[in-house]
Amino acid sequence: MKKTGTIRLPLDLSSGEESIARQLGSGMLPTEPFELAEQMELAVGEIYILLSRSFRHDPRLRALFGLLASEEDAHARRVREVAQLWQEKGINTPPTLNIQRYRHLLAHAQLLRQKLALVDEIDESTAFELAATLENDFNDVHAESLAANHDPMLVMLFTELAEGDRGHAALIARDAEKSKESASELQD
Repeated sequence: MKKTGTIRLPLDLSSGEESIARQLGSGMLPTEPFELAEQMELAVGEIYILLSRSFRHDPRLRALFGLLASEEDAHARRVREVAQLWQEKGINTPPTLNIQRYRHLLAHAQLLRQKLALVDEIDESTAFELAATLENDFNDVHAESLAANHDPMLVMLFTELAEGDRGHAALIARDAEKSKESASELQD
């Protein structure tokens, strides 16, 4: 049986990591960083699906988190497309990504997904805070990836992902504000 609960995770990633890791580690295949980036997008999409289900009695929030889930799925498909092009072009070097930061974000997203799966409901403010934190963290890692790569395919991919993250963060902020205004009106 699921229960109502509060979920808080230490999503602060400023644990002394360098801003961008240039060394990818020995033996990394050219498409492995793409696979990691795709897994990250899919994990966030699954989080939004769980948040959407949590708000099954609130059509506005169910629709918001459903939209975000579908857009994260589109991001994952885009990463997969670029990985395929990378492979078809015969590029034998992986893109430069902060692999440890990607893995760290993926682990946090997977943990959050597991915790959300255990609860039926989550309060709006916590849902907005979690979603905003995810989008801001993902924007940062996509912006780092953009700065570290000069291949036109990668520049376009990471620009699209970072712009998508910023758009999601703005949408979440607008909806959070609407929720606050609605709550305030109900109290008056």
